[in-house]
Amino acid sequence: MDYDFDINGSLRRKENVDESEFYLFNTFGCMKAYSFEGERFGYYGYDASGERTYKIDFDATFSKENGVIAVQSLDIEKMMLYPNGYMNINQSGEYTKHYYADALRIASKIGSGFTGNLCDSATATYYSGYLNARITFQSDFMVDELNEVVVPTQNIQQINPMPYPTFCNLDSGGQETNLFFYHPDHLGSTGVVTDNNANVTQGFIYSPFGELIYEHNPAWENNRVPKYAFNAKELDEENGMYYYSARYYAPPTFISRDPMFEKYPSINPYSYCRNNPVLFIDPTGMEGEVTDLVLADQSKGTNHTQELTTSLSEITGMNVTTETRNGKTFLSYEKDANGKPIIRTDENGNSVGSETARGMIQNLIDNTDIVNVSQVPDGKGSKGGGNQIGLDVSQIQGFMNGTQGGLNKETMGYGMVFLHEFLHTGLGGNLSDRDVVPKMNGIRGQLGADFGQRMSYETIPLGGYNYMPFDSGSKSYLGKGISPGSFNMFIRY
Repeated sequence: MDYDFDINGSLRRKENVDESEFYLFNTFGCMKAYSFEGERFGYYGYDASGERTYKIDFDATFSKENGVIAVQSLDIEKMMLYPNGYMNINQSGEYTKHYYADALRIASKIGSGFTGNLCDSATATYYSGYLNARITFQSDFMVDELNEVVVPTQNIQQINPMPYPTFCNLDSGGQETNLFFYHPDHLGSTGVVTDNNANVTQGFIYSPFGELIYEHNPAWENNRVPKYAFNAKELDEENGMYYYSARYYAPPTFISRDPMFEKYPSINPYSYCRNNPVLFIDPTGMEGEVTDLVLADQSKGTNHTQELTTSLSEITGMNVTTETRNGKTFLSYEKDANGKPIIRTDENGNSVGSETARGMIQNLIDNTDIVNVSQVPDGKGSKGGGNQIGLDVSQIQGFMNGTQGGLNKETMGYGMVFLHEFLHTGLGGNLSDRDVVPKMNGIRGQLGADFGQRMSYETIPLGGYNYMPFDSGSKSYLGKGISPGSFNMFIRY
C-alpha cells in the first residue's frame, strides 16, 4: 500500500494495485472531498467552528475513449444536512430528531408533518434567480475540489443537480411513532437499537478498534437515521470512516494527525486513544477544557478555576495549572525535560499525593479527548457524563465548610468532586455511582486517614441537615437517627 500526505499531515492518497482512495482537506484540516476507485465520491461542508453541516454522496457516470476514462459527470445519490446536533435532513426532506441525556444521545425519532410556512418557503420562486446563481457558483466550486480527488486521466466536467426536496409531500403531522432507542456499552458504542415496542431493529458487534464485525440490519432506516455506531459516532457509509468532529477515523487509525500532536511528542499523532480502545474513548478526535469555568470566574469575579487547580495539585502531588491555546483554556501539568510529570516528594523522598488520582489527571490531560468543565447553577448538584463535567461550587463549598471530626476539607473539595464526576464521563469509564464511590475511597486511602472513607453515596437527612458519614461510627449513629459526635468524621451541610 502506498500513502501520500499533505503538508499538514493529512492523508492525501492511499493506493495499491487493486484499489485507490484519494482525499482533500481544507486549510483547517477538515476533509472536503473523498473518492474510491474514481467511482464513488463524497463531498463535505463545515461551519465556522469546523462542525460538519452537510455531506453529499455521488454516483459517477463515465465516458471512455479507447478503454480509458476521459470525461466524467457526477449524479447526487444521497445528501444529509445537519442544521444542528438535534436534527438531520436528507435529500428528500425527511428529517430525524435526536434526544440526549446530557451529552449522551439516547433516542432518535423520525419526524412527520410540516408547517404551512415551511411548505410555502420550499416552493417559493421569489428568489429563484439568486438561488440559481448560487447553485451554479457552488457547483463550479465543487467540481474544482472534486477534481482534486480523481484518479489520473479523469476529468469531472459537471455535477448533475437534483430536484428540490419535496417537503410538501411529507405527512400532515400527528403522532410520530418511529422512535428508536440506543443501548450503548461502557464506551458509548451502540450495541442494540430498539423501537418504541422494545423490538430490536439494529445492532452492532465491533473489534476493539471499532471495525464492524457484524451488523444486524445494514438497510435499517437507510439515509434517514445516521448510522451512530462505535463511540456513538456517525459511520459514513460512502467512505467507511467515523466522523469525530476534529478528524475522521478509519479504524484503527485517524487519517489526519492530532491537532495537539506537538504537545504529546511521545504519542503517535494518528493513533486512537493511545492504542487502548477498550478503556478510553475519543469524543472529538482532540483532549480537560475549563474555558467555561474561566469565563464564569471572569463574569462573577470569582476564582473557582484556581481553587480547582490548587486542589488537584494537592491531591495528585503534581503542579496542575491551566494554559490557553487558540482562545480556549485547558488543564495542564508541569513536566520535566523528558516530558515526565514533576511530582512533589516528602522529606524522605517519597512521592506525595494519590497515584490513582495522578493517573486519572494524566489520562484526562494527555489523552486526545476534550472533556468540557463548566459551572452549573447553585443547588443543581455537580454532574458528570458523556464529555461534560458540571461543578456546583455552592455545593462543594457546603461540603468543605461542613467537615467535622478532623475530616480533611479536601475529601469533598474541588479536586475530589471533579475526579468523582470525571469517572462518570466517557473518558473516565462511564462508571455508575455504585462503582465511583469505591474508586474515590481508594484515592482517599492513598491520601491519608484524615480523608476518611465515604460510607454512603446517598446523603442522610436528619434534624434539618444533610449528613455524609466518613467512618463506621458516624454511619452507625445516623442509621439509628442520632447525630454523630465530635469524635466522628462526617460532613453536615
